[in-house]
Amino acid sequence: MEETQRYVRNMNLNVSEMIVGPIYAESLCLIIDTIRDQTRPNQMKFVEFLVFICRIAKEHYDNSPYEKESHYLKMDHLMPLFLKECSLEPNFLFGEKFEHDKMLEKKRKRRNKRKILKAKRVA
Repeated sequence: MEETQRYVRNMNLNVSEMIVGPIYAESLCLIIDTIRDQTRPNQMKFVEFLVFICRIAKEHYDNSPYEKESHYLKMDHLMPLFLKECSLEPNFLFGEKFEHDKMLEKKRKRRNKRKILKAKRVA
């Protein structure tokens, strides 16, 4: 649990440390016998870790302009951060921009175009 909080903290994500605990618990599969192996609640299987990082990505983008974006794009943008923390690099990324970023880029281009046209009229 502490390790996952440190993992999220080191990435400087927009996720409260208070919410990391519930996300960790929700990511674990059903543990049937905690008496036989008392360390099991403190361990994550690979699949559980994947669920954990997906939930962290969702939490990071909640209440942001990117909230409505596709989850695969959210994961694509955060994957380098997730892997960097483990001293790894992604082999493949989609490299697509968020729709919100595309819209902002179009607005910027239109604004620049207007400035250029206005400058030409003045000159």
